[in-house]
Amino acid sequence: MKKLILSLIFIFTAMIALSAQEVQTSFLFGKSKKYVVYESEIFEIDKKGELKSLIKFPDKVYKALLVQDHLWLGTDSGAQVFDIHTLTKLKEEFISDKIVDLTLDAEGEIWLVSLFKGVYRQNMAHVFEKMLDVITNYCITATPDGNIYVGTNLGMYNLSLKKSGFIRYAEEAHSGNGLPDNIVESLYSDNDSNVWIVMPDNIAFKKSDNYLGEIPTFSYVGNKENKLYKIVGIKDQSYLFITQQGIMLLPSGSLKEHSHNDEVFSGHDTNAFQLTNEFLGAPSSLHSEPVLFAESDGKQIYFFTQKGIWELSEKKLVKKLKNH
Repeated sequence: MKKLILSLIFIFTAMIALSAQEVQTSFLFGKSKKYVVYESEIFEIDKKGELKSLIKFPDKVYKALLVQDHLWLGTDSGAQVFDIHTLTKLKEEFISDKIVDLTLDAEGEIWLVSLFKGVYRQNMAHVFEKMLDVITNYCITATPDGNIYVGTNLGMYNLSLKKSGFIRYAEEAHSGNGLPDNIVESLYSDNDSNVWIVMPDNIAFKKSDNYLGEIPTFSYVGNKENKLYKIVGIKDQSYLFITQQGIMLLPSGSLKEHSHNDEVFSGHDTNAFQLTNEFLGAPSSLHSEPVLFAESDGKQIYFFTQKGIWELSEKKLVKKLKNH
């Protein structure tokens, strides 16, 4: 494994977060089949890890979500719902809106992010209610502890299923609620309800039980030109960073060093390790293929390339890391 540095040098910028509107690759886990939505096309994953194209959608797909037998797509033309088996369109919601993200909360309800018209939650009557009204909204993630985090052009908003109101994390916030940038492009959460916050020039980590302490913030992964595709949490609160320059492991111990009570930001360097496709169990045909996305279903980690997909159990990965 090649040793790298996740740098915590701070760089401030006023640039517009264009990358926040990029399409996301989505892994979908059905009862007996697995799918991936890449750009505007849905593929079925066969037993060999090969991709079988099922249909290409006419609209750009920003995010896909599989809820029972219903395929939800966030597109330029609103939220579109298909039957996953027949791929026939069942209905449309928010036809005039650009829907840039979707998620399921801890109660199994759908949240929907409109780029310019707010954030909505579907209630038990299957009606969408506005939960947050911010000028520009980019992304959303929901955590097992009942929290929902929304990335906007005014910082990150934390809503809760257990109480009303919200907490805002922003550049001008007081200690404990501070971020180095108000533009939050992407959010990634894990099974322990920790959240990674991706901004144009910074990546911050919020631990689930951290409400007042410092939020460790990294200015880049590997180097400043590297592009981050996805962050996947694995057992023991270690993380895989899927990037343009390869897959990097951030061990759980690296984040434990960052525990401060009185400062909003403090500079550190953190060790990470680059992992090869071969080390991660890829078939020989995919050893040199760039990994564009990865996802975990809680037991297996799936790695996506344009030429195919492979999977590795989290248990096996943790064992390999301990023996390496």
